[in-house]
Amino acid sequence: MWRLLVGILCVLGLMAIWLHQGTNAVPNRTMPVFRPALTARVFNEFGLGKVVMVKVNDASRLTIWLGNELYGKRRSGDQAISVARSMDASVVMTASFHWWTGEGFIVLGQVVYNGENLVSPNPEVLRWQRCYFATTWDGKFLIGETNLTTGKLIQKLPQIRHLVGGGGWLVKDGDPEAWRLAFAQGFRQDITNLKRERTVVAIDKNGKTAWLTVFEGCVSLREAAWFLKRNLPIHHAIFFDGGRNSVLVIRSQDGEFLSYGTPRPLPEVPCMLVVR
Repeated sequence: MWRLLVGILCVLGLMAIWLHQGTNAVPNRTMPVFRPALTARVFNEFGLGKVVMVKVNDASRLTIWLGNELYGKRRSGDQAISVARSMDASVVMTASFHWWTGEGFIVLGQVVYNGENLVSPNPEVLRWQRCYFATTWDGKFLIGETNLTTGKLIQKLPQIRHLVGGGGWLVKDGDPEAWRLAFAQGFRQDITNLKRERTVVAIDKNGKTAWLTVFEGCVSLREAAWFLKRNLPIHHAIFFDGGRNSVLVIRSQDGEFLSYGTPRPLPEVPCMLVVR
């Protein structure tokens, strides 16, 4: 009888550890990235699947890749791994939201590159006060929301160097329930309600650290927000286009490009965040 009791206690103990790991995920693998000051962490979170994130401590290393203008507002696209190779990048992640017109892409959020407005916000994006992720000339990360045109935004925030807009709230001022604001930001129900792969950017309160994150498993906005809150010292976090647009490419120490995210990526996308 005592052996049976010991066996039951052992099983219960293992189950408790398993459940604890599911609610407080510890990365089961840390990968040094090709260049110093970047670390990729891989979580296998119970119920959420694989989560891969890259911690970036130097805003000056982040830039933007944008497809070439075709005509009008339409732009070309490319694969994240191709962009990583061509730019000799350490990390590349898909960003913003876009439409495919059949003849090119239209990027919905504003894009600023080296202080120059390359893409004006779509009028609907302005109306819904979507979120942006930006870097400043003095080397900080910013996340915020605006209903201003890019020109007025730069006038208001002249320190902006690079900016990608069009995103939605996940965590705001440390509140992981800020994902509910996405409804008021005009996102479709298939984006807000359904579980899907997610592409996320988060920053700390001082704007000194950013995390580029992709959820390979299909998760809700709430699940993504609470995962970030539990595992990172974040102040703000926003989501960009998910689903088939969720791709994070990391260059390993041996120079190999590793791709994470959706198993069925779009053939091309028009806008990406790049870390040199």
